[in-house]
Amino acid sequence: MSARVAIIGGGIAGLTAAYLLRRRYEITLFEKSHRLGGNAFTYDTRDGHSPDIAVAAFGKAGYPLFYRLLDELRIGTAMCPSSYMSFHDLDTRNGLYITPGIRGLMAQGFSLLNPAHLKSFSRLFQGLKEAQRRRAAGTFDGKTLAEALEGIPQISGETRIIFLCALCLLSSMDAQDILASPAWFFFEKLAVHHDVMSPRSIYSVRCVEGERVVTSKPWRSLAAIAFDCVPQSAPSCATTEVSLSSWKMDQRRASMKLFLPATPTRR
Repeated sequence: MSARVAIIGGGIAGLTAAYLLRRRYEITLFEKSHRLGGNAFTYDTRDGHSPDIAVAAFGKAGYPLFYRLLDELRIGTAMCPSSYMSFHDLDTRNGLYITPGIRGLMAQGFSLLNPAHLKSFSRLFQGLKEAQRRRAAGTFDGKTLAEALEGIPQISGETRIIFLCALCLLSSMDAQDILASPAWFFFEKLAVHHDVMSPRSIYSVRCVEGERVVTSKPWRSLAAIAFDCVPQSAPSCATTEVSLSSWKMDQRRASMKLFLPATPTRR
C-alpha cells in the first residue's frame, strides 16, 4: 500500500503538490474554505459576470518552473503590453495608468508620458538598485520594510505608491502588512524575480492566452487533473487517487503532512 500524504491548503502550492505526487501516493488535500485556488479564483458578481481574480504577476525569468508547469498543462501564454498596473485616487480622481498600448495611451490622454510620471519610474529603478546594494551589505538586517525605505529617498511619494502596489500584487498582502514585514524578505524576492519590477516586465510578464491576466485557469486545470473532476466545494469531490476533505471533518492519520505554503525562510 502506498504511503498516505496529507496536503494542507488548496491554493497553488497545495494543488501543484497534489498534481505532482498523485501517481506515487494516496493523497488527501484539506481545504478550509468552500473552493480551491487560494488567492486565484473566479468571482461571481450580482449582475451575472464572472471575472477571474489574478493571483500575482509572473515573469518568465523569475518563475521558470511556473511556466514549465503551464506548458505541461498545455496552457498558452502571450504578451500583454496593453495593460500592466494602474493606480487611481478615489478622492482626487487622478492616477497613474500603466497602459502603454496605443488604445490605453489614448484613453488616458497620454498622461503616462508626463515627465513627472517618467521621473517616478526612473526614481523607482534607481531606488531598487540602491536597495539591492544595501541588502547585499546586510544593512536591512533586523529592519522592517518601512524602516528600510526611510533611508532610500528615491522610493518616496508617487514612486513609493508604485513600489508598494507592486509588492501587494506579488505577495497577496496589504500595504500595512508589507511595511511591517522584514525588509530583507521583499528585496531578496525582488532579486530573484528581477524582471517583474523593471522595464523588462513589458515583455516578460505574460497573460494566459485570451485573457488580460494570469487567471484562475491554471488552478482549475490542476484541480481537474489531480481530482479527475472540477471540485466545487471541500467535501464534494473524492477519487481513488486524491480525496478532498475539510480538515475538521476528516482527521485521518497520514504518513506525511505537507503544510503549504510554508513560512518563508532566509536562504
